[in-house]
Amino acid sequence: MNVPRGSLAWSQVSLSERWKWSRNRVIRFLSELSTDQQIEQQKNRVTTLIKIINYEVYQVNDTTDGTTDGTTDGTTDGTTDGTTDGTHLKNYKNYKKVKNKEAAEVFLLPDWVPADPWKAWLEVRKKKRAVNSPYALKQAVKELESLKGQGEDLVRVVNQSVYKSWTSFYKFKGGEQGGKNDW
Repeated sequence: MNVPRGSLAWSQVSLSERWKWSRNRVIRFLSELSTDQQIEQQKNRVTTLIKIINYEVYQVNDTTDGTTDGTTDGTTDGTTDGTTDGTHLKNYKNYKKVKNKEAAEVFLLPDWVPADPWKAWLEVRKKKRAVNSPYALKQAVKELESLKGQGEDLVRVVNQSVYKSWTSFYKFKGGEQGGKNDW
């Protein structure tokens, strides 16, 4: 099997043995990475080909011929040849920077969420140093979707969270229509 750069081929059983996880946990983890658009999976009866999305973005020390400075010793487990030049640490730090910058870009806000109150709410989260990762934002949208299903006015709900500096959403607790807490 030809495994292109930025991809790896492992069976779910092999991954569960390597990580000392149950097979179901491996399946859930890979599924979560796929949902977050961090990997693409191609499955067959024997193995799973896992392609890392934006692999090249995370590689900072590439040479012109396309090979990386940090070579492997040729083992199937992908261990490095023991170089101590810090290549892997640099790549990891660059990955974290890129991941944090792209967090807001990767997440797509559904059109039914009120955009201006949402932006104000993100600023509240930023000031409170809450992480605005794609996962956290997806969870917030799920909470809004639940409140929408309960008949809540989303503009009021989000504005309430902004006004009270909450990093999550709750049922509207304001007063009567036109009252003091009616935003």
